[in-house]
Amino acid sequence: MTTHLTYQMFHVQQEAESLKDFLIEKGIDCFVKDTTPRFDPSFANNETQKEYRVLVIPEDFERANQTQIEYYKQFLADIGPDYYLFEFTDAELYEILEEPDKWSKLDFLLSQKILADRGRTIDHEQIQKLKEQRLEQLAKPEDKQGFWVFLAYFCSFMGGFLGILIGYHFCWHKKSLPNGSQVYAYTNNIRKHGYYAFVIGWVFWIGSMIIGLLINSGAIEFN
Repeated sequence: MTTHLTYQMFHVQQEAESLKDFLIEKGIDCFVKDTTPRFDPSFANNETQKEYRVLVIPEDFERANQTQIEYYKQFLADIGPDYYLFEFTDAELYEILEEPDKWSKLDFLLSQKILADRGRTIDHEQIQKLKEQRLEQLAKPEDKQGFWVFLAYFCSFMGGFLGILIGYHFCWHKKSLPNGSQVYAYTNNIRKHGYYAFVIGWVFWIGSMIIGLLINSGAIEFN
């Protein structure tokens, strides 16, 4: 079965649907998934909390990127000077090139054009180098999870299912990179603690269930 991964996330459903329709038109299999949290603790119904993800199979990530880039190239000459990127400094435009996954493909291309117009031409080799550096940065696993590791162990020893869930997340969770590949989200040390919490949680949870059944059945009595 083909696994679809998050290619791009939007806060507006219509934007996600538009990208989906465009990619499907170009022969790329994809669909939109609403991943908005079902409970809003602020009860504000904030639209910025909405999440609509366009999911694409990993093998098509790069083709989806190139398809969008070729599509938006034709509009660069028609973008007026009032577009917000024209107010960016050179340093801010370079940040877009360094972190293209945070910006639209149009902004990525326009940043190059504006820099070029300012005499800051960037060639394909430089773009590829920035892309590789960004992938290396995104691929780095997280390590600062002290509180959550403590909570996982605490809940596991207390027989709570939450410890099992946190442990499972730490041990096996992967994150998707812009090129479609997946890497473990946490360091080996954090994953090891996650595995221990996961196993301990199951032992204590099943143990508490067995003891509870024995007490209810009368097999264990307290005088």
